[in-house]
Amino acid sequence: MANELEREVCELRQANEILRKASAYFAQVRKAVRHCFSTAAVAPCCPDVSTFEGSKGGRTTYFGFDDKTNLVATVGTDEYWLPPAMAKTLPGSKLERDGGRWVSVGVGQEAQVEMSFAGTYTAACLANCTFEIVPVTIADLVTTSILASGTTFKIKGKAAGEASVKVICNGKLRGYFHTWCAAAVTLKLDIGTIKTARAPAATYAINTIQTAAEEIFQQSIISFSVRDLGIVDLSADAATTAAETVALTTTTFTTTAAFTSAMHAAAEKALLARSLPPPPRLHPRQRRPLQQAHPQPPPWHLSSPPGHRRFCRDPVPTGYIFISQLVCSQMRPVP
Repeated sequence: MANELEREVCELRQANEILRKASAYFAQVRKAVRHCFSTAAVAPCCPDVSTFEGSKGGRTTYFGFDDKTNLVATVGTDEYWLPPAMAKTLPGSKLERDGGRWVSVGVGQEAQVEMSFAGTYTAACLANCTFEIVPVTIADLVTTSILASGTTFKIKGKAAGEASVKVICNGKLRGYFHTWCAAAVTLKLDIGTIKTARAPAATYAINTIQTAAEEIFQQSIISFSVRDLGIVDLSADAATTAAETVALTTTTFTTTAAFTSAMHAAAEKALLARSLPPPPRLHPRQRRPLQQAHPQPPPWHLSSPPGHRRFCRDPVPTGYIFISQLVCSQMRPVP
């Protein structure tokens, strides 16, 4: 009987030891779980700031890049990206002098800039950046992720207006640029040269003029369709010859203005004659006045008196070139 009791007591002691060890083990597990859930989530790594410059691809990849409109008053101090770690907010005015860049884009067309980053970060941190356009109605994002600093960032125009493109990481603004979007416009440009009694026809290259004009106006999303009108020969026009002789012998504002006005009128008349159809024939009994052949303004109307160029000490001008029908219909206003 005593041996049986001793065996039961021994078994109970063994069971208690097993329960004690199990209890201690599960206590450790519960402690580890509590520690895991009580530890705050690690914030994602982010660059301190993002900046933008004109694309290295030049005018073939964007319309106009503007780093002057928002030029800072104090260089090295007022830029939104200085110091890099400073908290940033999108300015209330897109014309804030904080160094923010502008880029123009055509509706339905793409433009690109070069995006760079600064601060303590690794390349993997750039994957945490997201991008927003405010308002979203003006443009769309073409580039949705960046893997390295100094790479291309693209947007696509959607509707006429202005917007800001923001770079965000971990809920904080890291940088921005502004965009102006407008429908593309093509202007018709007529170019010719005037030959006078004392000036030969000037030489020019239509393709070169068109390229130069588009270089200037591309930032306003304007392209050109250029037509060569060739030579307008005024060498036999008495009024132009007389005015030219006076202007070249007595060079004053008055004589120059008189000559350009005379040349303008004669050139416009000559160009108009090229396009006039034969006058309509009226029945003798018709009493209504003869209608103009062109009820609309003549297509060769020169928008301004043609300019002329000559060597200062040379009494013989090198030639005259005129440009007509140049009307600029859209520009982004600047302060």
